[in-house]
Amino acid sequence: MHLVGLVGFQDYYPHQISGGMAQRVAIARALATDARCLLMDEPFASVDYQTKQTLFRELQHLRRERGLTILYVTHDLRDAIQFSDVIFVLSARPGRVLETIRPTQRDLGNSPLEERLWTLLRE
Repeated sequence: MHLVGLVGFQDYYPHQISGGMAQRVAIARALATDARCLLMDEPFASVDYQTKQTLFRELQHLRRERGLTILYVTHDLRDAIQFSDVIFVLSARPGRVLETIRPTQRDLGNSPLEERLWTLLRE
């Protein structure tokens, strides 16, 4: 509970917690099994920007502390740029890897990398 910031909420029911807290519960469930890899499919789509930023920082801390691999599926290009070590750009059906990119910058807002990703997705 401490690792995911839920100390004090152990006795709460799902309807009593926020979307961000629900995501923390999901992460805690995965960590409880001593998982080495977290598979996350749009996990923060329903949380506000500030909560997403906080959860990302906490995930990065857990990743370093526990040596986790996190596979994070997102449609948000800025999330991919800001938080990924490697970005796999997938095609539409059938899904295949169009390009593998290792971000060297974290600039957001019309950065060359963001423009490159948009170009790949438009194609």
